[in-house]
Amino acid sequence: MKNHLAQRGATLIFVLILLVVMLIGGIALVRSVDTGLMIAGNLAFKRTTTHATDFGIEQARTWLQGVTSATLENDNPALGYYATRQVIVTDFAGVRPDTQTDDIDWDGDRPSAPAKVRSIGEDSAGNAISYVIHRMCDANGAPGTTSNPCESFTPTSSSSSSTRGPAYGSGALKGQRAYLYRITVRAVGPRNTRSIVQSVIIL
Repeated sequence: MKNHLAQRGATLIFVLILLVVMLIGGIALVRSVDTGLMIAGNLAFKRTTTHATDFGIEQARTWLQGVTSATLENDNPALGYYATRQVIVTDFAGVRPDTQTDDIDWDGDRPSAPAKVRSIGEDSAGNAISYVIHRMCDANGAPGTTSNPCESFTPTSSSSSSTRGPAYGSGALKGQRAYLYRITVRAVGPRNTRSIVQSVIIL
């Protein structure tokens, strides 16, 4: 009788240990699923903010096309526009805590930052979008002069397939000289997800 009771006691201990192991395994599985869902959610929010930067690029392009060429010859910090490439701006993300003299003032909290942005508010998904535009020139004023070289693009007329410029039919189109503008856009999502995208356009 005593042996039988001892066996029942040993079985009970084994079952309890097994239950504890199963409980730990279940908790680990739940945590793993939660972590996977969180990562998937973060990736989705990151993708959404990256897509939102397209709207900022389009807004910047629309503004560039809607102003006169004389307007583009001078800086307009209030509208996030600079007539030069601002070589001093090296920290486009504006996240380095050690200096404010070489980045973009995305949040309005870096008074020493050389580049100010234009905020265009939030989109339907709650992404706060802002941008800054740099004309790829060395100085303010009229572009393409000896004293103010700029990155530019001039289509030429030629039947050569290696000719730069937009083509129509067998030859390239001859057109007016166009200049390059660098647009830097940042989108901040509802969960503080951030995406920064740059695009260079020709106008």
